[in-house]
Amino acid sequence: MLRLQVTDKLKALSDEFETMTKKKKGLEDNIAICSMKLDRAEKLIGGLGGEKDRWTENARVLGENYFNITGDVLLSAAVVAYLGAFTVRFRQVLKHSQNCVAGGTSLSSLGPPPSESYL
Repeated sequence: MLRLQVTDKLKALSDEFETMTKKKKGLEDNIAICSMKLDRAEKLIGGLGGEKDRWTENARVLGENYFNITGDVLLSAAVVAYLGAFTVRFRQVLKHSQNCVAGGTSLSSLGPPPSESYL
């Protein structure tokens, strides 16, 4: 009878040991997976650090373009409306001329400034 109790107790402890060993193995696997995820997250964060600078620069450029878009549209409309009747050669001469004035007033002082690439 005592031997049966000891055997049962030993079997129960063996089963518990096996269960705990499996649980330990599962936790070790989970630690390995979490470590890999952490490494990937650190690499991603490090890679995105440069993105902030790029996005900040893009926002600055877009802000400048937004400020100048009214002048660009007005200048483009003026070119189409007033220079369309002239020859291509004459329009090219005007395009490359630095003396763009309207009624004695510089284009840049007429209203919203166009982009530098439009002048």
